[in-house]
Amino acid sequence: MRVLRLFAALMLAGHAVADPGSKYTVDITVAPTKAERWQVEYVLSTPVDAIVFARGNGDYRSDTWRLPRGFEIERLGTTDRIRRKNGKPFARLETTIDTYTERVPKDYTPFIGFSDGAVAVFTGQFVVGVPESSADTDFLDGANNDNTRWPESARIELQPGRFDSLIFDSGVYETAHSFPLGEGEYVYLGPAEALDTPDLVSVMDSAAPGWLRELLYESMALTFEYYAERLGPLAGGKPFMLTSFTPLDGRRISFTGGVIGAQIAIELGLGEDMQDTPSEREFMAQFFAHESAHLWNNGQVIAADGTEAWLHEGSAEAMAWLALADLGIHTDLAAVALFEQAASACVEFLKNGSLRTAGRRDEFQAYYDCGATIALATHGAMRQQGETLFDLWQGLIAASLAGDGTYGANDYYRHAGVVSMELVDAIRAITEGKTDAPGKAVVRLLESGGVVAYEDAEGSVRLDVLP
Repeated sequence: MRVLRLFAALMLAGHAVADPGSKYTVDITVAPTKAERWQVEYVLSTPVDAIVFARGNGDYRSDTWRLPRGFEIERLGTTDRIRRKNGKPFARLETTIDTYTERVPKDYTPFIGFSDGAVAVFTGQFVVGVPESSADTDFLDGANNDNTRWPESARIELQPGRFDSLIFDSGVYETAHSFPLGEGEYVYLGPAEALDTPDLVSVMDSAAPGWLRELLYESMALTFEYYAERLGPLAGGKPFMLTSFTPLDGRRISFTGGVIGAQIAIELGLGEDMQDTPSEREFMAQFFAHESAHLWNNGQVIAADGTEAWLHEGSAEAMAWLALADLGIHTDLAAVALFEQAASACVEFLKNGSLRTAGRRDEFQAYYDCGATIALATHGAMRQQGETLFDLWQGLIAASLAGDGTYGANDYYRHAGVVSMELVDAIRAITEGKTDAPGKAVVRLLESGGVVAYEDAEGSVRLDVLP
């Protein structure tokens, strides 16, 4: 990455330990000095006794931040604190960082490496505050507490440096660009040519197979237009999607995805045996469409309860399958088969207990399969009213944004209940209590939404057509 310059005007309502009533600004400059190495400089407008970081990042800083002589970095619970060893205040700090592309506990990867040499930098790792207390025990639960004063405003300036361009905040820039820092996002620096449509900016590792780049750009251009029309524009602005690629041996696939506001970052590994076939294209289109749906249902708004992950995981599955069928990227028959597989798998999971307790049983796939089945039943009920699953979610998202930005199963039930209380009762039967006849419960759920369904002789759930 070329010069990543973070201009953070941090109006800190606190002067470390010495004078907590003062305000501060700080400029942060982050620049690639050579391969796998970064130069970081903090300049504060007023000397402080210490700085602490907004994000913990595990042992990442202790392992990779090389501080100048006289400074030390200390791990305090789930945060890091930097100060002089002699305790004297400082207003300037320079350090170097080794590129760190491993996942860190409960946080975003600090740097995402691309096979073509590009890098995506997570700017949130550089956000600092000023502690109001010097007591180590005040930070055992991390820096996000009343002992730290955080910026009232922040601004970042980035320069492409030795890279061809930088992509951030749905914009492509060849020269310096500045913008509010916020809580941090990924900035891409590298050679890739971006897809730029009215509904999406997307960049994929140029080292990925040509057919995969083609699929991503073509399918996502259509899918994001489809989602925006049916779910509304994202509260955070135009979406930005970045996808890194790593070649793997054999027929293997690995992927992780993270949503940050209106941005989605995907790390994709693909085996050499994964060739360009209709079935592989269909599978990858479904994967990208599922992850993209999370920008709406678990990005700008958040599911508040982990035991209700069926809300966002299941709906993302259903939205992807319905959208791709509607767009002609795959057929209605293919979508029916996916929903049949999900419903049949849901039956098996429910034999072990309710959907709410699936996580405790390490049956996390139940959230996807049973959630997709719930979403299909909801879609069917909405279709009887001349609407779709997307209309229900648009209303649910709007209500969540008007509140605290979170939602749960009860919110879903309220919106679904306007259409059909029979549907809500059928959903509750599988989410909140164990049923002695899970196959019948799943069929009843689908039928409550007007979806024609039945169990075959082998106990698999069969559907007629998409509602």
